[in-house]
Amino acid sequence: MNCRIILMDDVIHWLDADCHPEPAVRRQIKAKFAWTFGLLGEHGVALGRPHIAQIKNHAGLWEVRVEHTTGAYRAFFGTADERIIVVSCGAVKKADRFPSRVYEWAAEKVRKAVRQVSTGQKKGESEMADFCELEDVQKKWRNDPDYCKTYNALFPYEDLAKAIIALRVRHNLTQEMLAERLGRSQPYVARLESGRANVSVNTLRQIAKAVGENLLLIFDGQAAAVGERLHLG
Repeated sequence: MNCRIILMDDVIHWLDADCHPEPAVRRQIKAKFAWTFGLLGEHGVALGRPHIAQIKNHAGLWEVRVEHTTGAYRAFFGTADERIIVVSCGAVKKADRFPSRVYEWAAEKVRKAVRQVSTGQKKGESEMADFCELEDVQKKWRNDPDYCKTYNALFPYEDLAKAIIALRVRHNLTQEMLAERLGRSQPYVARLESGRANVSVNTLRQIAKAVGENLLLIFDGQAAAVGERLHLG
């Protein structure tokens, strides 16, 4: 789908400075959000759970979900249109669910942010926060060597995970539906999509068979020769 991901200043500041007091933990949380923001940009809301979720009883309110040993972190977003996603604010919860006032706060922040992005207002033109494209924010984050080390350590197999996610979304499957076809549990599929699982060729073959496709392995040097046939791009 390739959506534009817009980050409001509030959520950028939360990730950079406020989501956790320890810098090393903040880098881990930020890297996990960056990973999921990237997936959201590729697939939109079809990405599905557990990466994102729609908040019940709050029309137009969604959350990006990051789990960490220090808590459950959420970044709230809405859509300006089908291909523009606006991430407004973030919060961490210690219990199973936020109090209703947190969702009400997030819903109002998201509504204002979506309205601002839709009208193109920037700081100085209104009292609302500024905003940036995800790509610009990621460039800044990647200038920090410690952040890059953290990201690479957290997602050593991101290419494998992205391929599995893309296959699942292309076939309009949830993790639960793919798990059922594989005869496995949803947490098993979630692990395959985590970017941290070294998925075997046999497992990839099983996934391909489950959706009626064939597995074809290819090295970078071969891509130019067979890219048209494989519809790579």
